[in-house]
Amino acid sequence: MKLPSFLMILLALLVPLARADEQSDQLKKAIAQELLKALLEDDDEDKPKKPKAAPKKGKEAKTFEPAADAVFSAEAHSLTPGAIYPSLILATATIKDDGSPDDPSDATHYGDPMATLGVQLRNVRKDDKITVEVTADAVIKPSRVTFTAKASELLVTAAPKVKFDFEALGKVTQTRPINVTFKVTRNGKAEEDIDEVMSLRQINDCPFYVSYPTPKKNGKTPDEAHNIMFMFAAYTNENHPQIDQILKEAKATGLCDTFAGYQGTEQDVMRQVNAIWVALQRRGITYSSITNTTPNKGVYAQHVRFLDESISMTQANCVDGSVLMASVLKKIEIKTALVLVPGHCYLAFYSHDPAKGGKLYGVETTMLGNKVGLNDAINDATFSAVHSLQKNSAKFGQEGSGFMLVDLDEARELGIMPIPYVKGLK
Repeated sequence: MKLPSFLMILLALLVPLARADEQSDQLKKAIAQELLKALLEDDDEDKPKKPKAAPKKGKEAKTFEPAADAVFSAEAHSLTPGAIYPSLILATATIKDDGSPDDPSDATHYGDPMATLGVQLRNVRKDDKITVEVTADAVIKPSRVTFTAKASELLVTAAPKVKFDFEALGKVTQTRPINVTFKVTRNGKAEEDIDEVMSLRQINDCPFYVSYPTPKKNGKTPDEAHNIMFMFAAYTNENHPQIDQILKEAKATGLCDTFAGYQGTEQDVMRQVNAIWVALQRRGITYSSITNTTPNKGVYAQHVRFLDESISMTQANCVDGSVLMASVLKKIEIKTALVLVPGHCYLAFYSHDPAKGGKLYGVETTMLGNKVGLNDAINDATFSAVHSLQKNSAKFGQEGSGFMLVDLDEARELGIMPIPYVKGLK
């Protein structure tokens, strides 16, 4: 079992930079030509995409057969070793396998290709009839898959479509241990149960980087690392019930008459964003650097507050503040993105529909608590800060640079859903 192929290519699809008409400069006379050239290029989305290369003939057929006296065995396997992350389960629950060809060196997989829990089986024989069942004392209902081995192989993986209790997952507010049992039956004979004590993580734990053993056809399981920073998009929730109250308070500032997204001018868009900025400042939200969570081997994660938590606690770190404001902007259909740079996160939004010449502006959301105006926060994130859009334009989308934009519309289209609000989650 490996990280699903859709996750491997997702980041490349979530980093579109601003596309706009360079001639429109009504909002800010100081727009630098360098930024326009770097960030406001012609859209490449309409160009035909190069099809993914299929596995080379012959390679996919290569198998490593077990020795005649090799003993069949099974062990637990997880994409987040030793842990279950409710946030990851909820955010990706509706994503379907995209059918992309697997790496031909990966072990053959049976069952749900999107599963996060399963087993790896050694010394499987052709026509073996195998059943794998996963059960737990919480959040997982008994889940089973049965298959017949297509070939004799040294190592294969198998996983049922795990039946998670999604409502229960959303209510996990403290990390705790959970008993998970993997049952394997081969040709009618039950193997010894595999009992694992795993860590059921709190819903606020956002995994963004994972490294885990990846089973290969040759029987080896080398560690492979994967960047899954798209997960931060799951904490942006445009459906949150408290957004209406924020918009009501924003309207009460008198800085804009209505919230209509891109239906007006660019100046109208800026007035809407400014009204929301002032309303959040009046809530008294201050910067809090708390991001730590309980370590888990092979998984890097950080604590992310939900919209209502940031408001009720009047505290937000860089990610908290960015997902908070992004949630409100997306609700009124202003196109937004989370800007991820090494050790930091801030917000970006388009001044108008990018297809009609809208420009991309950064917003340093940690300035919410500094009582500074929106213009200063935009200037910092767009132009002057070390990690600003302008100063790092060439790095966005560059593999391994640590700079990327997670476009929320793209994330939703690809199936990254907002983690649902649960009353009393605090």
